[in-house]
Amino acid sequence: MFLRARLERRYALQGRWLDAIARAKADTRPWAEEWSVRIVDDRPPPAPAPARVRHGKFGLGTVVREVEGGKLEIAFDTAGTRILQRAFVNDA
Repeated sequence: MFLRARLERRYALQGRWLDAIARAKADTRPWAEEWSVRIVDDRPPPAPAPARVRHGKFGLGTVVREVEGGKLEIAFDTAGTRILQRAFVNDA
């Protein structure tokens, strides 16, 4: 009731228009079990990151974790920790 009064005041809608809107949006079909949605993730699990990798500029490093978008966080022996695309490093 509160919402109806507020809509009438705010948008100057008359009661008959609000009833028409409610009837148009109402879905009176019964819910059936076969309509339910089941989400299945059939993608293969990501391959484990190699323990040691080599980069042309930063040298040898250890993979810390895999970041979204095919990136790796790598702790290099001499250059600190960096986040790089997987394509820029080779398995050591």
